[in-house]
Amino acid sequence: AVALVLLIVVAKFGYDALSEDYIDETEYAQEQPETPDTDISQTASEAETQTGAAAFEASAKETAVSSASAETAQETQAETATATAASEAATISFAEGEDLIDFTGQSQEADSASTAQEGDSSSTTQEAAEPSPDAVPDFEFMNQEGEMVNLYDFLGKPIMLNFWATWCGPCKSEMPYFQDAYERYGDKINFLIVNLTDGSSDTVDGVKAFVNKYGYTFPVGFDVNYDGAYTYGISSIPQTFFIDAAGNLVNYQIGSLPGQSTLDQELDALLGN
Repeated sequence: AVALVLLIVVAKFGYDALSEDYIDETEYAQEQPETPDTDISQTASEAETQTGAAAFEASAKETAVSSASAETAQETQAETATATAASEAATISFAEGEDLIDFTGQSQEADSASTAQEGDSSSTTQEAAEPSPDAVPDFEFMNQEGEMVNLYDFLGKPIMLNFWATWCGPCKSEMPYFQDAYERYGDKINFLIVNLTDGSSDTVDGVKAFVNKYGYTFPVGFDVNYDGAYTYGISSIPQTFFIDAAGNLVNYQIGSLPGQSTLDQELDALLGN
């Protein structure tokens, strides 16, 4: 009987203990927050979205840089166009109503050349005047002494500028007119008879020999690099330009002058006679 009682007591004690453990576990479970299941596909989608956003931002930055580069290029083109327009606006045309001779103001490929003075040393020693805003273009060429001078060096007096070559028949036909006029007007007008000296058809020594052969004493220049020819757009010779003391074009002749009287009339007009 005692043993039976003890057995009942032990069983009761164990039951109570097990009941307490169960209650504790249940309460613990109730206290814990529910953890939602992780949706792997959703996480992957969010990662892709973030990656796509980052790529979009990078693309936007590249687009902004490209746009800035394009704007810079457009500004550069606009500046170039403005400079070109300004250059074209400065273009001078000799012809009235048609472009017979065009001063393009373009970059010259030729280097230098200048005018010779023979028989009238005052032409090279005179003080050059300032050119007017509408003056013809300046250029360089070599004179008979091998010196480099500019057309503008001869401003202060009217100028008769002629482009010619020894192989040109119409050019040679004008030489006696120039010599006669030089002897009468040489102290009042600067004569610049500029040879297109290409180094083969005409050379410096060859031109000097030609001038000496015929006894011409007017100043001769040598456009050894075609600076004057490029500047004045010379495509045919002879051509003669009558320029006042400030550098303004008064008149010009394409082709040979008709005669001495025509030349004298042009020179008198330069002098205001």
